[in-house]
Amino acid sequence: MTIKEIAELCGVDKTTVYRWVEKDDFLSCEMQLRKSIIKKIKKGSPEKPSDFSLEETLAIIGDGGGNKTLAALLEENSRNKNALSIEARTGIVQAVSAFNSRLERIEKTLEELSVIKSAVLRLTDGLQGQVSQNRSAELDEDICLFYKNHIDDTVSRIIYTKAINLWELFKYEYPNKYRKAEFMERFKSMYRQFTFERYKSVDVFWGFRLFDTRGVC
Repeated sequence: MTIKEIAELCGVDKTTVYRWVEKDDFLSCEMQLRKSIIKKIKKGSPEKPSDFSLEETLAIIGDGGGNKTLAALLEENSRNKNALSIEARTGIVQAVSAFNSRLERIEKTLEELSVIKSAVLRLTDGLQGQVSQNRSAELDEDICLFYKNHIDDTVSRIIYTKAINLWELFKYEYPNKYRKAEFMERFKSMYRQFTFERYKSVDVFWGFRLFDTRGVC
């Protein structure tokens, strides 16, 4: 078989087959066979692609591609062909038909697995979306409570608070729960009345000050 034929049989592209052969653990216990395969690949060309023996083909599919079931079917089919080579043509056709039937069953199984995988991915995406929504709602609740307990917005608009101080106090209230960027973006979105800007090389919010009855600030 050629690389193209192996790729078509396995349902992949030629580049994938080349990667199988280039893996460090490919035929690590059969270096002579590995060298033979790699040598053929290097000598091959688009005009005259390398033609691999049955042993080499089985190694590429089974060891390289990890598809030992397909490799076993190919090997069995080859033995059947050799055993039946002296019999009538109908016998050979039956052996090939049986092999094709097995391939069809494999393809059907792969299709069913693909459907199951898609369903699992949809379920996972849904769960992740729900978790994200729950986290956003929880962050909003925590920010609202934090605002009530620690932010005085009755001060003059010329009063500013350093963003880093705001984050440090919030982090003290909710340790290891949220990321700084996550909190900052949500806080700015919820309280647009406070101007956020760079002032004297420091990020600040104008229009409120922090307070804490426990002396954390």
